Amino acid sequence: MLDDVTDNLPLGEKAYRTIKADVIFGRLTPGQRLTLDRMKEAYGTSVSTLREIFSRLSAEGFVVAEGSRGFQVMPISETNLREVAAMRQLLERHALRESFEAGDIEWEAHVVAAHPRLDSMEMRIAGVMPVDMELWKRYDRAFHHALISS
Repeated sequence: MLDDVTDNLPLGEKAYRTIKADVIFGRLTPGQRLTLDRMKEAYGTSVSTLREIFSRLSAEGFVVAEGSRGFQVMPISETNLREVAAMRQLLERHALRESFEAGDIEWEAHVVAAHPRLDSMEMRIAGVMPVDMELWKRYDRAFHHALISS
């Protein structure tokens, strides 16, 4: 799925997006050391380009720079995940309430249109069928965005 979007991008940008997706979807696991030699082979880019990518991902909070020791995927904890989930619930509940109050027929149609894609993917997940998780993420985001868009 990511290949469709990145085919026409410069190699460095393509590698950046691929590595970022690999962190987000857990293909590169929290706390994993990112060794430049191994990574340059896996992502088909140079060590200097990888350093730039890791610095960029570090600034975005996906990777931790360890001084002269290199980089690692940002570690996570159960406490951190619970805090993020609680904050998201608080914000989305408020936004959803506001959308229901301000929403019109166009908003409702947008929500109704976004739901079948997500529902189909979630039925596949529940049925233990193979699922493109990047596609599921895109549908999930589109549905949640539709809900709070008003």
